[in-house]
Amino acid sequence: MNRDRLNKLKKIVQAYDYSIRRADSLFQKSIEEMRDDEETKQENLPESLQSSKMAESIEEATTLLESLLENAMNIIDELDEILSISGVSSCFMAPQAETLLSTPSDRKNVRFQALFSSSLFSKLRQESALRGLSMNEIVIRALMKELPI
Repeated sequence: MNRDRLNKLKKIVQAYDYSIRRADSLFQKSIEEMRDDEETKQENLPESLQSSKMAESIEEATTLLESLLENAMNIIDELDEILSISGVSSCFMAPQAETLLSTPSDRKNVRFQALFSSSLFSKLRQESALRGLSMNEIVIRALMKELPI
């Protein structure tokens, strides 16, 4: 590929990167707010309603929202792969850049937050600090204990 076509490709990839990351940051922020609202509803549900259809509906909504967040993060992973293949660096800096484009450790925390409810995530973080282990190691150990492989 000649230099002109390569430069054109890089510009196209950068424009694609910018538009996807911009939409993704707005999407994730909205979904996180909705998930947090559902978790608050669940936490504040009276004991008498905790096994009701309403509680089940809230749980299903929370699970759906967490799944949406995980899939959105997978899209960003695929976008990172496109950038890597094409040799382009992302130039996007969202208002929430600390969540999207910060260190791998911070990005891993965002993934953990999408996978676990906020209360479980807090417990994992506390246990991680208490034991001096990474959150990844805490999760692996818990899974190995539960599912001896």
